[in-house]
Amino acid sequence: MGFPGLLITGLNFLSTVANILALIGCISPSTKDIALFRANVTLVANGLHDLAALDSGNETEVPRSSELPTYWYWGMSGICDVYNATGETRCRRTFPPTANLLSIVQDSLRDRFGDDHDQLTISIVASWNATLNSLSPGRLVAKEGLFVAESRARSALAILSIPLDFLTIPRALCAMRRDSSSRSISVPPLLSALVTAAAGVLAVLSTRSGVQGAVSTGEKVGTAVIILFVAASLRAVSAAAALVGAARSDSSSDYGILIFKL
Repeated sequence: MGFPGLLITGLNFLSTVANILALIGCISPSTKDIALFRANVTLVANGLHDLAALDSGNETEVPRSSELPTYWYWGMSGICDVYNATGETRCRRTFPPTANLLSIVQDSLRDRFGDDHDQLTISIVASWNATLNSLSPGRLVAKEGLFVAESRARSALAILSIPLDFLTIPRALCAMRRDSSSRSISVPPLLSALVTAAAGVLAVLSTRSGVQGAVSTGEKVGTAVIILFVAASLRAVSAAAALVGAARSDSSSDYGILIFKL
């Protein structure tokens, strides 16, 4: 099982690296592009304003967004504030990331201005709070709760698949040394593929939860979602390689027995 074993080992190593990359998304400015999704802050503010006017029947103030980032990036380990005008990126580590919009607004302002502009922060947060209070409860609160649940499940699944890879690699290496294989080697990578695919599906669903579910900003899924599905595909190929190797090993054994009998 030389080549299949080597292939299984390599694929599982790559899939482990892929999962780790997805898990560290938005933990720092250098990983902000490994995001699950992003939201244009101005579009979010305008969209919430329109929904608040629709729900309350009254014209409300548009939440102030000029002092806020151009984009919020959500990763599996944090949220990044990206300011296109200055090229500045600030990230906050939080695992899993929050979906509470008011907290995100407040954290963004404090990260940018510190404690020197408390009155400005209070004023901007108040404008967002007024808009959010004008929304029907089902508009955002329920979606934020769903986002948190999906984030926790997604993170747990992404982490769980890594130990399954560690179960596969030594078994594949042992099979290489014995020049034999067993179909049982395919079980861990197959389970890991299913677990990672489930994490990817939850990542896609989370783009419809939280603020993304309330306000459409026209954004697509981010790099982290793609990485999760690539990792799942690598594990599926690894499981297939294990099955092929086992079939070849069985064929060789049967052929050897036949020659011995002859």
